[in-house]
Amino acid sequence: MRIRKLLAVLILVAVAITAEAVPLHKYQVRNAAQRQAVCNDGTPAVYYFRPGSGSGINNWVIFLGGGAFCFSVQSCDLRWRQSPELMTSRGKPATLQLDGLLSDSPAANPDFYNANHVVVPYCTSDLWSGDREGSQATREWEFRGIRVFRALVQDLKTVSFGSGPTLSAAQQVLLSGTSAGGAGVMVNLDWLAAQLPGANVRGLNDGGWIPQFLPDWPGVPSVQGLVRNAAKLWHGKPDVTCANANRDSIDHCYDSSVYPYLQTPLMVQESQHDTWVLGILQVHYPYNSWEQLIVNYFAAAVRRSLVPVHAAFSPRTNTHGLAPYTRFNSVKISGWSLRRVLGNWFFDRPGPKKVIRR
Repeated sequence: MRIRKLLAVLILVAVAITAEAVPLHKYQVRNAAQRQAVCNDGTPAVYYFRPGSGSGINNWVIFLGGGAFCFSVQSCDLRWRQSPELMTSRGKPATLQLDGLLSDSPAANPDFYNANHVVVPYCTSDLWSGDREGSQATREWEFRGIRVFRALVQDLKTVSFGSGPTLSAAQQVLLSGTSAGGAGVMVNLDWLAAQLPGANVRGLNDGGWIPQFLPDWPGVPSVQGLVRNAAKLWHGKPDVTCANANRDSIDHCYDSSVYPYLQTPLMVQESQHDTWVLGILQVHYPYNSWEQLIVNYFAAAVRRSLVPVHAAFSPRTNTHGLAPYTRFNSVKISGWSLRRVLGNWFFDRPGPKKVIRR
C-alpha cells in the first residue's frame, strides 16, 4: 500500500511539473519597417520570450534560429518555394515550447531553466549578417539579418516584460544558435558584448562551425564558395575585426578562421559527422567507400579546426546541432553531455570544458 501511495505521489508530481511548463510568447520587433528589421519578404521580424525567475532573473539565453542560407537570387526563389517559413514572419505560432537549452525543466536544463529565454526565428537567409535593401537586383528580397539582431537587442534593453528586468540589467548572457544561428553567434557576439559591458557574455555556436580550407572535390560543391557568393548577395557584415583584417576575403569570417579575431569567449559544438555539411558535400549515410574518405577527411578537419578553441564538444554522431533538442543531454562523449560541458565552461566549474571524440 505504501509503495502504491508513493507511486501515486510521484505520478502527481510528474504531472504537475509537466503542467507547469511555460511556453515562450511571440513579440514583434518595434517599428521593424522603419528600422529595416525585416524578413526576406519585408514582413517584420518577431521573437519569442519567456521571463526568468528566482536565481535566473538576471540571466539570459538568447537563441538564434537556423536554416542554412541562399546564395543567389535563383536559390532564394527556390528557398521561397520549398521553405517559405525561413523567409517570412507570417504564420508564426503565438507560442513555442522547446527542449534542451531552451527548456524550463530543472531536470533537463538545470543551469538555464529559469533564465530569461529569447528565441529569434531565422527569416533573413543571410547567417544573421546581411544588410541589403530589396531591389530589382535582388528580386526585392531583403537581407537584414544584422539589423534584426541589433534592433532586437535594443528592444530587450529598453522594454520590460511585466515586472522583470531588462537586458540592460543582465549579469550572465549566453548568445547561442544552431546551424545558421551558430554562424550568427560568431557574427554578432563581440558586438553584443560591447552593448552589455556589465555582463558576463559568452557564445555557443551549435552546429554552425565550418572548418577552414575544406578541399574542393571534383563534382562536389564548395561550402566556402557558396558562402563567398552569398556574402556578396547579402552585403554581409561578419565580425568587424575579422572583416577589417580580411577585406578581400570576408567569406573566411564565416568559417573557423574567425575564431582568433573574437574577443568574447566562444564554445563550439560541431559533430565530426555533421549531416548538413556532409549533405552539401553530397555525402549521405550509409557511406560508400568514396564517401567514407570524404567523411574521414571532414572529421579530421573538424578536429584540427578545434585545436585553438578553448571550449568545445565534438561527437561523431550523424547530427546537426544538439542545443535545442533532447540530444542536449543524450549525446555523450566519455559520459559527458553538451549540457554538462557547457555548464562547466560557462560557470567556470571543475570538469572538462573541451571534449572531442578521437
